[in-house]
Amino acid sequence: MAISLIRRLLLIEFILLFIQFELGMSINLFIAIPIEMPFAFFSYTAGIEVFLHVSVGIAIVAIAVISFLETMVLKIKALFWLSLLLLIFVIVALMGGFIFILMGQNDSFSMSMAMSFLSGYTVLFASFYLVSRNVKNSE
Repeated sequence: MAISLIRRLLLIEFILLFIQFELGMSINLFIAIPIEMPFAFFSYTAGIEVFLHVSVGIAIVAIAVISFLETMVLKIKALFWLSLLLLIFVIVALMGGFIFILMGQNDSFSMSMAMSFLSGYTVLFASFYLVSRNVKNSE
């Protein structure tokens, strides 16, 4: 039962990370976040898109935490370490995004978010492969 829950969580995480990437690229390319009011999302053009990006990011963190806690129950070491690594990448991306907004869209932190995204997506693929393999073995 727990392995199928983790598999569903990983699928949701894939979808949310893809949405997060698309929103992030759009924000980075087309939206100017004012330094004076960086967290007043609705006070500037396309603020809803930034708000959605932040909201999806929070959901990604929540699912990464739940997945990590669920892997502790399973006692599959490789999956545990992969979920911990995913959680770390997600937290690094979150911190990078926070600083990105505070620093007025600093490209260094944009790069940090992008690299964390790519690393997290890679770990997610490995986790999904491992979970799929374990589901087949348990049937």
